[in-house]
Amino acid sequence: MRKKFSQELFDENDVACRNAAEGLKEELGIDALEDNTNVYGVDLIGSLDGEFVSYVEVERKLVWTGKDFPYQTVNLPGRKKKFVDLILPTQFVIFNKDYSYAIIIHRDVVAESPTKFISTIYSQGEKFFDIPLSACKIVKNEI
Repeated sequence: MRKKFSQELFDENDVACRNAAEGLKEELGIDALEDNTNVYGVDLIGSLDGEFVSYVEVERKLVWTGKDFPYQTVNLPGRKKKFVDLILPTQFVIFNKDYSYAIIIHRDVVAESPTKFISTIYSQGEKFFDIPLSACKIVKNEI
């Protein structure tokens, strides 16, 4: 069962994640980020020298503190498949609890990753992409 939308979690994380992404522009290969006006679309639109480069979808994992990610795989919600299926340049960014580190995952890596069903504190048996940590890039956030 898919996680239900939580206005409280959205309010706590959405703007903060978008703002934290500003510190990753160099790592993302962009020089500007702007909010996507489509509220159901990917969070941010990245450009370089005024030209579109990549969409950027952001989220935060509260269980991740410090530099070292605590698992060998990264679980990205299956509901984000709609962004993978677009076959557009998209980068997924997952921040740690205090936004000091981030994992960057390119769309192609997500598309090639297997899925599995996981129960979390927010849902029971939700589908997730199960992405090998070795296929991801962990970077320090320069915020």
